[in-house]
Amino acid sequence: MNMPSMHPRGLLALVLATALPAAEAAIFRVGPGCTYTSVQAAINAVPASGTHDVHIANSVEFTAQALVIDGKQVALRGGFDDCSNTFPGTTKTTLSGQGGGNDSVLTIRGKGVQVALVDLNIIRGDEVHDGYGGGIDFRGAGILQLTRTAVSQNYAGYGGGISMIGEGGAAELQMQADAVILLNRAQFSGGGIRLEGTAHLRMAGRGTTIANNEALGYDPFAAVDRYGYGGGIEVIAPASASIGSPGVGNGAIVANIARYGGGIAMVGVDGEDVDGKVTLYSTDPSRPVRVHGNRARNTGGGIYLGTGSGIVATSRGLLCAYDARIDANAAVDGSALYADADFGVVSGFGTYAYFNVDSGYPAYCSPPTGSVRCAAGSECNTMHGNRNEDGNGNATQGATILVQDKGGFDAARLAIRDGSGGYVLRAFDARIALDAASIAANTTSGALIRIEDEGALSLVDSTLAGNAIAASAVLSVNGDFDLLRTILWQPGKTSLVQSAGTVTVAQVIASEVASLGPGALLRSPRLVDPERGDVHLRAASPAIDFAPALVGDDV
Repeated sequence: MNMPSMHPRGLLALVLATALPAAEAAIFRVGPGCTYTSVQAAINAVPASGTHDVHIANSVEFTAQALVIDGKQVALRGGFDDCSNTFPGTTKTTLSGQGGGNDSVLTIRGKGVQVALVDLNIIRGDEVHDGYGGGIDFRGAGILQLTRTAVSQNYAGYGGGISMIGEGGAAELQMQADAVILLNRAQFSGGGIRLEGTAHLRMAGRGTTIANNEALGYDPFAAVDRYGYGGGIEVIAPASASIGSPGVGNGAIVANIARYGGGIAMVGVDGEDVDGKVTLYSTDPSRPVRVHGNRARNTGGGIYLGTGSGIVATSRGLLCAYDARIDANAAVDGSALYADADFGVVSGFGTYAYFNVDSGYPAYCSPPTGSVRCAAGSECNTMHGNRNEDGNGNATQGATILVQDKGGFDAARLAIRDGSGGYVLRAFDARIALDAASIAANTTSGALIRIEDEGALSLVDSTLAGNAIAASAVLSVNGDFDLLRTILWQPGKTSLVQSAGTVTVAQVIASEVASLGPGALLRSPRLVDPERGDVHLRAASPAIDFAPALVGDDV
């Protein structure tokens, strides 16, 4: 398969190199007593060449706005107390769609367009039920940059807050300091932001968040459920997103709702041989990037990865996560992560997620520039408190992580704890690898991990303990299984039920060893408090230096 380059480095570097300068710009002033009384009149006056500023007074709320910027390089700067001010005050300027027709507050078109929005509130845009971008509708190539700007209370069919469709070249949405996307609704998909084509979201500024948005996923005319992807963000391949902001309060992607992917939905596109990718990474060592408190009415409470349909073509959503938190999300299934699959006429293909793993095909994961490791003692690298439940709060048989056919989940240094549902991890004909992981203090009605349809499971240098498991077995594996240098301590439970494949067990401490064979030893590991998620070893634990040292690895 030809893997596309979603953002050609040369082209994107050229675009970023021409980002909006803060000085040496002609200034067009808008407000009572200013040269221009309407924002659109000032935009119209901006020359087609060069980069210029529109300064907008904050003394009035600009209502019934349906602004259009076509092919220009301009910064709309709000917060000015009057026309004579050189610097903005502390009150933002509000651009509201209320009182106008069904349209976006701001429409941006063109190739090479560069627009900066600074110290503004973009509110109450009211697009038609199948329109794009209630607050901002961008279609073209270039840069849209948000600084100290809120996009809130807007509505559209797709992209309630912002629709960003890249075509004709690279297009980047930059969420810089104090840019927030709040309380927007999409009738179908992309409650906060929707990205399509060559669009890329770069969200790394401090004080940025995407919160309390919703993708309804309901066709009001046919009166049926339809779509509903991405309460916070919907990304459609080959579009992509890099999210590194520590966020505001509870995180970067918070309390959003959708049918699929309450926080984020990264999906393929029908009939195309392209993949899209979401990368989570941290820029503040004490406050890791966080996907928190989102809800999916169906699957993927925190994150949903989906595919496009095609006879042969493969198009899928991929996840690369580094030093991240995915916690307190809820869904019927896949409360933290749901990785979907598709079957064409020729073959099937699934989606892949990687956590703290640099990978090759198909995701090509590597930490972005500016990423940092979490500080010692910080809450990090966790899937914590995710719940599988229906809309009434009733427990379901769903899994914290669910991986469908032909997909994979590869994670290192990940702690999964305090979750509830049918399973911690369930997979169908998929490849699962956990290295230096801990799974503790979860409550499940089924096995802790269940691998079906001849998949593969690898558990290395990990600890599974202190979970409340209603089923008789800790692990249920239909497929190949490697268990190396691991503690599996669940007294009263059978360690493994396996129905197919090969088993390799070596240097394992377990509470039940008959099902594991000679590679496992029955000996209490003396964990600190596994029922509360603390699986550190007490002094004199037999697990200390139990396995021989690995050359080049001091763990």
